[in-house]
Amino acid sequence: MDPILDWGVGIVLWFQMSSPSLDLPFRIITFMGNEGFFILVLPFIYWCVDRRTGVRLSILFLFSAYINSAAKVFASQPRPFQYDARVKQIVNAGGGGLPSGHTQSALVFWGYFASCFKRPLLWVIAGLLIILIPLSWYGGHGCRQCLTIDSGHESL
Repeated sequence: MDPILDWGVGIVLWFQMSSPSLDLPFRIITFMGNEGFFILVLPFIYWCVDRRTGVRLSILFLFSAYINSAAKVFASQPRPFQYDARVKQIVNAGGGGLPSGHTQSALVFWGYFASCFKRPLLWVIAGLLIILIPLSWYGGHGCRQCLTIDSGHESL
């Protein structure tokens, strides 16, 4: 057993004590980090908000997703529900758990979007989503998988 994975499982189990009462709000929040959300929002930004921002954000997002997919192959770390049978699989997730695609997508998309428009309220919303989207995957990732910037080094 890996002590860091064990610690992450403990945090996930603590969050899952609030299930099912947190399931619906977290499903709504986690949608804002799903591919389906980005498929809807990126064209909207391009066509209705600002073409330049839409193109740059799309390229940045796709490059980030490519890097994330490659990192998952190299890291090959299990998700909490694959590692410990006590963890309920609340979300449908395939592949490895490290690094978290939801966390990376939230950081890249919402961080860049807020930086483009430089409005204080947008920064607050982006910051909240960058924090809440990884938490909404309780059971899909452990804490280390949401805090990692590469395959094994935690950042704060």
